[in-house]
Amino acid sequence: MWRIATKVFFASLILLTITYATFFLTDLQPRHASYSKLIYTGRPTSEIEAFKEEQGLNDPVNTKYIRWLNAAKKGDLGTYYDRNKPVTEYLPKFMGRSFLLNGVAFIVAISISIPLGVLSAIKERKWSDYVVMVLTMIFTSVPSFYFGLLTILWVARKMPGLLPISGMGTTILVAKGYPSLWVQIFDVAHHMILPVASIGLVWIGTLTPFVRSAMLEVIHQDYVRTAKSKGLSNYKVFFKHTLRNALVPFISILAMLIPNLIISNIFVEQVFSWPGMGWLYINSIWAGESEMVIAITLCYAIMVLIGNFVADALYMRTDARLKGGAH
Repeated sequence: MWRIATKVFFASLILLTITYATFFLTDLQPRHASYSKLIYTGRPTSEIEAFKEEQGLNDPVNTKYIRWLNAAKKGDLGTYYDRNKPVTEYLPKFMGRSFLLNGVAFIVAISISIPLGVLSAIKERKWSDYVVMVLTMIFTSVPSFYFGLLTILWVARKMPGLLPISGMGTTILVAKGYPSLWVQIFDVAHHMILPVASIGLVWIGTLTPFVRSAMLEVIHQDYVRTAKSKGLSNYKVFFKHTLRNALVPFISILAMLIPNLIISNIFVEQVFSWPGMGWLYINSIWAGESEMVIAITLCYAIMVLIGNFVADALYMRTDARLKGGAH
C-alpha cells in the first residue's frame, strides 16, 4: 500500500511539474488564440487590451496557472477557440484517431518483431542473426517521420495515385458521406498503409532487439537444458519453457515503450496530415491554442505514467523470480 501511495504522490508531482512548465512556455507566445480573431478583423489595440484584461490574460503566470488548475480539477481544461468548443469535447475524437493509427502499427510491429527476435536468438551469431540486427539498427536510427517523407517521395514518383499520401479518407467520400460502413473501413485502412509502415518500421527496430535479448537469456538457463534432457520435444521446450518465460520481461518493457513510441509519432501524423492528437498538437502550437497544448501534453504525460505503472505491475505479477519462485 505504501508503495502505491508513493507512486501516486510522485506521479502527481510529475504532472504538476509538466503542466506548469508547459503553461509557462505557452504563456511566452506573442499571441493567444482567444483574441486572434480580434486582430484579424482589425479591431483597435485598445479593444484588444481591454479583452485581455477582462479575460485575465495580463495576470502573472502563477495566477493564471492556479486558475487553470482549479478549473482542471472540475474537468474543465479550457476552450479550443478555433472551433469555440471545450477542449474536453473536441479532443477525444483526435485521441481515438491516434490510438487507431498506433494500435494498427503496434499489431503489425508485434507480429513481425517477435518472430524476428526469436529467429535472431535461435540463429545467434549466424548470417540471419547479423541481417536482422543490421536491419533493426537501421530502423531504429532513422526517425519515423523521415521514413514517412521517404515513402511519400517514393510513392509519388514510382506509384502515383496507387496509395494516398495524406488525410484519413477520400475527400469526395467524406464530403458526400460513406455509402456503407465497409466502404469507410476500407477507405480509412487504405489511407493508413503508409503511416502505419513508417511507424511500424521504427517499432520493429525498437522491439526486435528486446525479444532477442530476452530469448538469449532464457535459452541458456538450466531449466531449458533440463527440459531438453528429459526428452521433451523441441516444440514443447520452445513454447512452454522458452518463449513464455522470455516474454515476461518483454511485456514489462513493452508497457513502458508504447507511450513513448506513440509520442514519437507526433510528426508522422503531421507528415501524412493524419487528423490525430499529434496533428492537433502541432497545429495548436502554431495557432496559439495554449489550453489545447496543455491538455494534450497532460494526456501524453498520463500515458507515460500509466505505462510505467502497468510495466511495474506486470513484472511484479508475472516474473516468478520476484516472488521467490524462480525455476
